[in-house]
Amino acid sequence: MKNTTRSATTDAILLFLTIAIPVAAQQPDAPEPDSPKPDAAQTESAPEQSAAVVNLSTPQDTMRTFLIAAQDASQNPKRIDDAARCIADIDEIDDEDELAKLREQTRRLHAVIQQIGLKIDDIPTTLDGDEWIFYQSDAPGSGQPTPTIALFKIPDADIWRFSARTLESLPTIETRLAEKSTATTVAENVRPAFAGPRAAIMTFHVAMTGENLELAAESLDPTGRDPAAWSVERDGLAQKLFNVISKARYVVEAEIPTEPNQIPFLWYAHSAGSIELAPLQDGERKGEWRFTPATVNAIDALYTEFEDIQPLPGQHEHLTLGLWLQRNAPPSLRRVFPPIVSESHALQIWQWLGLLATLVIAWIVRHIAGFLIATLVRLALRARKIVIDQPEQLTALRSTGTIAATAVAWFVIEANFLLLPTGWLAVLIPVTKFTLAAACVWVGYRLVDVVGGHITADTSIQLTNFDDVLIPLLRRVLRFFIVIVVILFVCDWFGLTPTTVLGALGIGGVALAFAAQDTLNNFFGSVTVLFDRPFGIGDWVVIGDVEGTVERVGFRSTRVRTFYNSLITIPNSKMVSTSVDNYGARRFRRSSLTLSLIYATPPEKIEAFCEGVRELIRLHPYTRKDYYHVYFNSFAAASLDVLVYMFFETPDWSTELREKHVFFLDIIRLSDKLGVEFAFPTQTLQIQREKKNPETQSQFLPDTDAGDAGLNAAADIFKTIHAAVPIRPPVVIETRPRTLEGINPQGDDDAT
Repeated sequence: MKNTTRSATTDAILLFLTIAIPVAAQQPDAPEPDSPKPDAAQTESAPEQSAAVVNLSTPQDTMRTFLIAAQDASQNPKRIDDAARCIADIDEIDDEDELAKLREQTRRLHAVIQQIGLKIDDIPTTLDGDEWIFYQSDAPGSGQPTPTIALFKIPDADIWRFSARTLESLPTIETRLAEKSTATTVAENVRPAFAGPRAAIMTFHVAMTGENLELAAESLDPTGRDPAAWSVERDGLAQKLFNVISKARYVVEAEIPTEPNQIPFLWYAHSAGSIELAPLQDGERKGEWRFTPATVNAIDALYTEFEDIQPLPGQHEHLTLGLWLQRNAPPSLRRVFPPIVSESHALQIWQWLGLLATLVIAWIVRHIAGFLIATLVRLALRARKIVIDQPEQLTALRSTGTIAATAVAWFVIEANFLLLPTGWLAVLIPVTKFTLAAACVWVGYRLVDVVGGHITADTSIQLTNFDDVLIPLLRRVLRFFIVIVVILFVCDWFGLTPTTVLGALGIGGVALAFAAQDTLNNFFGSVTVLFDRPFGIGDWVVIGDVEGTVERVGFRSTRVRTFYNSLITIPNSKMVSTSVDNYGARRFRRSSLTLSLIYATPPEKIEAFCEGVRELIRLHPYTRKDYYHVYFNSFAAASLDVLVYMFFETPDWSTELREKHVFFLDIIRLSDKLGVEFAFPTQTLQIQREKKNPETQSQFLPDTDAGDAGLNAAADIFKTIHAAVPIRPPVVIETRPRTLEGINPQGDDDAT
């Protein structure tokens, strides 16, 4: 008992290592160990065996050798010589023309026998005479021999061959068969490859010989089986059925009828199950012949019965990786565990070990793939001078290993390397596909956040206010795109074509549009914001009756923080029909103020003060230099008013306030230095008692003389003050400081 336990444990470890390390390649031609054949009591129709590929010892062996060799010649032309040996000894024929003629006659005879049809089991194996007639046609006329296909025994060699009379009768038999043949009516939807049991079996056999698994699997009728599980196990079932046929019976095309007398057509019977064919009764391929669902359900039992039997001479079997693992697993690991489960859910011990090995491999792949992908991405970005070294960024990159790990598990299950039964496949396939889809969405979300966060945090990337709007929107768009792509893949995995899904969405979209008009309007409003770029994050805007700073722009709404610190949510649909006044988009911020000077200020000081303010504008780093005005503008009730009209070039309101503060302080300092006083609203009541002096009562003559006196006084002032510039030119605004080179840090220089 102790030795038995140790052997089972050792076998388990060896098989685990065999599965975990992918060195187990497919070995279809590996030699099979000799094993006992099934008892005759368990077999209703024992597997056919033959001593050699070319066997001419009996009429039945000669006919079988001829038909199989001629049939194989379509794939292997050299096999036509084996068929020709059933007619003559080709080793004694030296003339190539005679040999070519014999090969052509061999092909014609094979076609005739196929058209006639036969059942090899009805051909005798022993005869008392030396000739066996297989077929006789109607006599062509009196005195002429009857066209006959016959085999005769060569006494000296004790072998059977087709007689010379058979070759002489070929032209006549071909003519008679052509006259009797009638066109077979085949439905339009029935393909010739599946037009009858003969066509279906030969299509399956030729497809498997040429390793066309897709066409071979199409020969099986999956009625009653789970669609998801069928897509995985159909290729394996086709492999198993081909292996059973290669051990149970030769596929002889001539003995398979094109139109059987009964349906279903029974081709091979065994106690473990039968191999039979029947036409499909419904569906798009109605009328095409397939291996029946009963045959498909019996394939596993038949494969178990014939597993330890060698293929028939000249035949071979295909071993997938799963079949190779099962074939080489020790008997102790091929026991069902636990033994109480149903057949559709039963697993052998080696399959449990295979599932465990798959999980271990997936775990290893997750870490290795995540590390490699993260390293390669970092190196590629470092070449572009982009550094990713934040822990959350590295973790997001390494999470891509989850997709690789899930893909490994999905590949193992999809290829069915472990030969899982239908019950397990029906559960594991959708679960694995859903897990892979969820992993893609999760990793995609994390990578989008990494890219967006890097762009936002990288100080070397110059972002505008609108980029602060665009990047969050692009994040949401990319996430939405990832979800849509994954959903389309999942629909395709579960048999729903993308066109069907999109068509359903189009039909449902009509009803959805009526039910979600506001949502759609808001969405198109966000598209308008995205393309028109009316504002950015942090801009001071006025939208309708809402004024404040933009904090966030989403697909449905825009959030504005008012100057009362409240948060207002504005639907994006309003952006299409409402004017947006963006104060934050201003390059220049206007400032218009009036500086009131007292009436006692002399003109020279007013002129000096105005020119000093202009120089401050030209010197200030945040003022517009190409457009400003500083002039004595009006006589107010209590002051002489100087207009200062200028612009600040600041990016935001906070900077504007700060620079206004600095500029206004400079004006106060300038007024103190020039001795200019600012006026404030005052009223002075002056009472003066003065005696009238007749001599000084009036210097003016009547009204006309008074006017002339004013004109003369004005002319004198103008000639005295402005004699050098009789006509003033247009105003030219100076953009460069006139005192820039002579500025004294202590501020002692004259501002004028």
